[in-house]
Amino acid sequence: MVDNNIVKTKIKALSKSYHFNFSNVKYQVFENHILSFLERYHRQEELQFELTTDLYSQININYINQAEDYLKALLKELGEINQTPINSKEVFLVATHFANC
Repeated sequence: MVDNNIVKTKIKALSKSYHFNFSNVKYQVFENHILSFLERYHRQEELQFELTTDLYSQININYINQAEDYLKALLKELGEINQTPINSKEVFLVATHFANC
């Protein structure tokens, strides 16, 4: 696992490259969520909620795709691409941030 300060720098740079417009508070929540995602990813731990079709349909597919691209790009930046697939629940939760920024 890469040092958290390096990870935070990469999260911030990648977020800027995606042109996200988070308020300071929303960015802090987003950054904490991404750090938690990385911990779960490394432990291969799955979130314990059911991602129903109804729930999934509440987020625009563009945000879902953007979230998946973002997480893949972050993992690539961290040298971890193609190791473990990204769980759809994780992608969904990141997409909720994008839908609200």
